[in-house]
Amino acid sequence: MLLAIAAAQKIISMFLLILVGAVCYRAKLLNQATKEGMAQFLMMVVIPCLIFNSFQREMVASQTAGLLIAVGLSVVTHIAGILISKALLRKGDDRAIERFSCVFSNCAFIGIPLAQGLYGTEGVFYITAYITVYNLLVWTYGVVMIDGGASFRKPDAGAKGSGGSLQEPGTSLQEPGTSFWDSLKKLANPNLAAVALGIVSYVCGIRLPEMVAEPIRFLGDMNTPMAMVVTGISLASSDILKVLRKRRIYLICALRQLLVPSAGVLLFRAAIGAGILYVDPVVQGTTILAAACPVGAIGTMFAIRYHKNDAYAAEIMGVSTLTCILTIPAVMFLFQSLG
Repeated sequence: MLLAIAAAQKIISMFLLILVGAVCYRAKLLNQATKEGMAQFLMMVVIPCLIFNSFQREMVASQTAGLLIAVGLSVVTHIAGILISKALLRKGDDRAIERFSCVFSNCAFIGIPLAQGLYGTEGVFYITAYITVYNLLVWTYGVVMIDGGASFRKPDAGAKGSGGSLQEPGTSLQEPGTSFWDSLKKLANPNLAAVALGIVSYVCGIRLPEMVAEPIRFLGDMNTPMAMVVTGISLASSDILKVLRKRRIYLICALRQLLVPSAGVLLFRAAIGAGILYVDPVVQGTTILAAACPVGAIGTMFAIRYHKNDAYAAEIMGVSTLTCILTIPAVMFLFQSLG
């Protein structure tokens, strides 16, 4: 119960920051260009600094084992999301968007601040395992899910150039970022680079001098307020009252934020109860927390890129973000109750 209350208190604090972003957008102090710039700065600079800083610690055997276990648990929760989405979301023109939303959570923008608030730097350390698995899947399986695998097929050589081609002048049928190899290249993003460098520094015992480490910590500490303000701008720019009347979206939110993480809780507890493995409560908690996070903006970005219903993807993200104030504490209560 204490964990659920702590999660609720942390989410309320984060929602106040979201409100600041929304009010500033409505007052025209911030705009869409500001949001895009802040989001880019977050993903390319702030979050990588926060992730790398979480590895600046003494190597402890139990924490190393915990990190590896966290990777395995993260794979399990993602597989649970994939199976649940395939079983329960079979109909509709937008089922690709709905399935994507069900599988992939906002584990960076929402998950990292929550993990940091509930478990400190140790929570950030373990949630990097979930983010790593997430990135590997979202740029491979996620691409296939959204575009039906078209990005993983090479275009017909005879289709290039002129002469009966349906492509627009000056474009190619396979634009940069849509091929299999381009999708793999996107795995080399700053967040995974931060994980890789962080692991090297952790294993090799490399500690940065304080004059370098301090700016990195300062940048990492910007994550929570900036991420929440960006989320507030996104919500304020949509007709949220109209969106809240769409019942189908609540089904997607229930699957993403309740069923998937609850399945993870039950699977973890069953494995521990059967003596198959022992998992540190913090490792379990950060994994479940990441799995319980709302739908992320990546679904909207993918929908835009692959010409799907991006408005619907944004609506799902908006309602999901609003309802997580109830669902995350509920999942953490279940997690603690079964502990």
